[in-house]
Amino acid sequence: MTKNTMSIVKGVGAVMAVGAVAGYMGNKIMKKNPKQVKRKASQALQAMGEIVNDVSYILK
Repeated sequence: MTKNTMSIVKGVGAVMAVGAVAGYMGNKIMKKNPKQVKRKASQALQAMGEIVNDVSYILK
C-alpha cells in the first residue's frame, strides 16, 4: 500500500517539475516573439483537432 502511495507521490512531483520548467520556458519564449508563438500555437491546436477528428472517424 505504501509502495503505491510513494509511486503516486513521485509521479505527481515529476509532473509538477516538468510543468514548472515548461511554464518557465514558455514564458521566456513568449516574451521574445509573441506573434510567432501565437501563430504556432494556433497551428498546433488545429493539427490536434484534425488528428482527433481522424481518430474518431477511424473508430466509427
